[in-house]
Amino acid sequence: MRINTVLSRRTGRLIAILERLQDGHNYSAIFRTCETLGIQSVWVIGPPAERYASRQSLKRAATESRNQKFARADENRQPNDSQRQPGSKKARQRERAERTWKIDADLDAEHAAYGRGAARFLTVRDFDNVDDMRDALKAVPGVELWCSDLGQAACVLEPDAPWMETETIPTRVGLVFGTESTGVSNEMLQTCDRRVYLPMNGFSDSLNVGVAAALALEKVKDLLGGGCDYLTDDWVPEPPDVLRERWARKLSRDDGQLDLITAALSETGAVFDDLRRPDEFRKHTGKFTRGTRAQISVAGIGVERK
Repeated sequence: MRINTVLSRRTGRLIAILERLQDGHNYSAIFRTCETLGIQSVWVIGPPAERYASRQSLKRAATESRNQKFARADENRQPNDSQRQPGSKKARQRERAERTWKIDADLDAEHAAYGRGAARFLTVRDFDNVDDMRDALKAVPGVELWCSDLGQAACVLEPDAPWMETETIPTRVGLVFGTESTGVSNEMLQTCDRRVYLPMNGFSDSLNVGVAAALALEKVKDLLGGGCDYLTDDWVPEPPDVLRERWARKLSRDDGQLDLITAALSETGAVFDDLRRPDEFRKHTGKFTRGTRAQISVAGIGVERK
């Protein structure tokens, strides 16, 4: 089963912590990265009201709202009303509103959908502030809090870095990423156990937070030996049976498909060596029927171990 395979590759040794990110695109990208890398736990401090809405999409929505307002005003315009003056402030606002492209809004919606799709398989916890997050971290055994930081006091994330040879690597790490503009807050930096940074080889001294998170999480996961430990670890964000049941419900389109997946989970504990979809899955030319999707979900998507 694909569910068993994914669960067998999950890790509880690394917690991704996002502190007050401002752009929904970055939330979505990091959620997808964590789900793909097998990092089950994501903690979010001070999430914005629109977690999956980018700043551009919010501006676009406001512009579209103005465009609709102008359209309603046109409908109510009377023959004796004064005409719009070309080049006036209102005329320029109208022109900008009319340039809103629906295709951009559709792309934003698609990106947000991918982010939500990844997050539903993760264990996401929300916190109001740094103190609440630190209190929760005390319940995680053997964990250290590491912050991404570009300051001179930070340690480089490289396999052969001198500090890795002289200092003990913890069992678990909570790795913090801060806002796109200012990074991790001073409050967080003052309470963390270690500051880390990615090596830079160009004139730019920083990366987009979504890209930085992907690279740093992969490096720290390898450093911890994370992966394939979720089923045997002494601490996990959610019990394996709870995840199996939740994932089965998320993957099911109806009760009949849920029954098929649940039955398959109880009958076999088989896992796959390869999670890629088979070629047969990609040969279809039309939409899947519910029956076809159910068969694929139950059979699993991948190559079973010998």
